[in-house]
Amino acid sequence: MFKYLPRILLFAVFVFSITIFIAAINILGVSNVSTWATLVAVLAVLASVISAWSSFENVVLQKEALKPDLELSFDFRSRYSLIQLSLANKGGSAAKNIKIEWDNNIVNNKDEVVTFNSSSEDYDILKLSQGEEILKKVDVHFSFFEKNDPVVFTGVLKYSDLSGKDYEQPFRLSAEHYKGTLVYDREEIKTHYEMQKLPKLFKKIIRELKQLNRKLDSFQEDEQT
Repeated sequence: MFKYLPRILLFAVFVFSITIFIAAINILGVSNVSTWATLVAVLAVLASVISAWSSFENVVLQKEALKPDLELSFDFRSRYSLIQLSLANKGGSAAKNIKIEWDNNIVNNKDEVVTFNSSSEDYDILKLSQGEEILKKVDVHFSFFEKNDPVVFTGVLKYSDLSGKDYEQPFRLSAEHYKGTLVYDREEIKTHYEMQKLPKLFKKIIRELKQLNRKLDSFQEDEQT
């Protein structure tokens, strides 16, 4: 109610000014000089009202931009064959004491409920700064769709800003549009994934070469004796 009070007052001043001018015309008449003096005064008041309204709307927009704005989403593209749950703060200030209340939980291939924090019941994330994002591993692609049906999740994001004001933000999180679609439109991610296997492969080759070298040395010693 209080956030609409300035708008109501400005609108009341606007209507009151128009009413005064109409009353002046009815009482004094159009030809009376006082009527036109009243018009000038009314126009001055209306100009002030319009200016005050514009300033108030700018203040409102600035306050909205400074609020925390949390966005919960699935990340299918950053990791090869792995789905992540993303929580990002896209607002203008930090959010704290973040609690995610799910209507239906996300379950992974171990039948575990996916959550950002399993050690505390009071909050999932203590603080998320402006522009910060946190990612949680969910599951591999095929298993996710097997374990979760439907893949539409709803709930409420509860958090507070740095001044202690509380917010409740309903969310609807869906992965339906990823069913039967190509998750990767480029091959770089898979290439990087396969390249990560090279160090282990090199270590295995080196280990095999060392064993082969030891066998050859042993064989040569036997030949000499």
